[in-house]
Amino acid sequence: MRQLSFADLLSEESDDHSGHAHTLYESVEFTSADPLDPRRLLDFLDHRPAGLYRIKGYVHFPVSAFDQRYTLHAVGSFLRFAPASGERSERPATELVLIGAGIDADAVHRDLAACRSTETAAPEETEQAMWGVLRFAAP
Repeated sequence: MRQLSFADLLSEESDDHSGHAHTLYESVEFTSADPLDPRRLLDFLDHRPAGLYRIKGYVHFPVSAFDQRYTLHAVGSFLRFAPASGERSERPATELVLIGAGIDADAVHRDLAACRSTETAAPEETEQAMWGVLRFAAP
């Protein structure tokens, strides 16, 4: 295995990508107009499927005091959330891309769909749920 060179890119023989290392990886996209429950998402992140090594995108949580999208970056055991910039008028949504090898895309979708916030909790309870997320928040 070697790094892809510019010569490889320009070569007419490089049209067949089946032997390239990137063909071993899969990406899964997950979107949700519904906010995600912070505790459920952290549980998913703590128990990521084997082979899932990169997650990036935006997450929306249902907590009024923290009502905005957060960027999510995860590589290996590294996990970071940060408030996302954006206009308040846009409807927040969760948009994630997950990258790995040998992952079950349907199971990942099911697990993330189970993270949707389906119940209305007391404001103080939902704010407490954000404490886990804020542990991983960038300053």
